[in-house]
Amino acid sequence: MLAFQPGLKPFRPLALNGLEVIPVPLNHSKPTLGYCIAGLGTKLAYLTDTLGLPADTERFLRQWQPSVVILDATHPATHREPRNHNNLDMALSIIERLAPDQAWLTHLSHELDAYAMHNPLCLPPNVSLAADGREFEL
Repeated sequence: MLAFQPGLKPFRPLALNGLEVIPVPLNHSKPTLGYCIAGLGTKLAYLTDTLGLPADTERFLRQWQPSVVILDATHPATHREPRNHNNLDMALSIIERLAPDQAWLTHLSHELDAYAMHNPLCLPPNVSLAADGREFEL
């Protein structure tokens, strides 16, 4: 039997196995949500499939103060007209404004990966590129 649930509402917290999960709207060509997850002594914001952040989402995040941010950085900084996804400079600017303890860049394109292989990325000490199978501690 299917058990349909009402859709998620932005900024309306949900309880999930002892965690608080707050959906937040993102900028994309289709309705897209990021997730703010609080529990186990930390706050993590998972923000992928976005081009910048909507003003309400950024205000919420600045007040919520995530300690970890996982953020879309699909394109290299040289990509000047991104669509639906941040370039590296945009992602680093968002991270600077949110000021988390740690940030991981994800949703990386082959283009960014190839650029990083030939050009050193000047990432702040609290920012790393995510990779499949890579683990991190909260």
